[in-house]
Amino acid sequence: MTRITLKKRALETLRHANIGRINFQYGRLHVYPHQFARIAELIEADHISYRSANGNHYDPTPERGQRHYIGVHSSLGRDENGTLVAVNPFLPSSRGTIVHEACHATHDYQRVTVRHGDSILPRQFEGAATLAGWMTALLWGFDQAPSPQTDTMRLAAEKARLVLDGTIGPRIDADTVRELDAAVATGSANMYVFNGT
Repeated sequence: MTRITLKKRALETLRHANIGRINFQYGRLHVYPHQFARIAELIEADHISYRSANGNHYDPTPERGQRHYIGVHSSLGRDENGTLVAVNPFLPSSRGTIVHEACHATHDYQRVTVRHGDSILPRQFEGAATLAGWMTALLWGFDQAPSPQTDTMRLAAEKARLVLDGTIGPRIDADTVRELDAAVATGSANMYVFNGT
């Protein structure tokens, strides 16, 4: 079995030509390829690092100039003597998770904030990241039905297919945004206080 660090897998994923297809507007959020290239630079420079966690999530809370972390569940990465090694690194779904969390990082570095009056709420951050993650998994050949854990995954995979084939987007229609927003689960609102440090 090939051993590859999660950092290397993330850099390969975020710099791959497939990322050029992830380009859409979701409500007032923009997701486009150059964002992911910038996040790859920050990962390469260790300004953003991966670490083990109970679940996958981007941590936007460090003080200015401090390292940011993307926490990953043991199903994506495992610690081997202080190095996070990718688990099943060639699964399309693992690349989807990398892009999902990188999407949150892009919003942090754009200093996008949760603004109730402007309708950018935690669910929109999750909706946009979920759509980007599923687009990634599909671009890398994900061909299984989403796990039966939630209808959210089925809905997101369906919408990602429609964006990739040009049926919807690049500006995602309001009905699709509302539908995905209603389906996604979010963490606490402080997980979406992005300050671009």
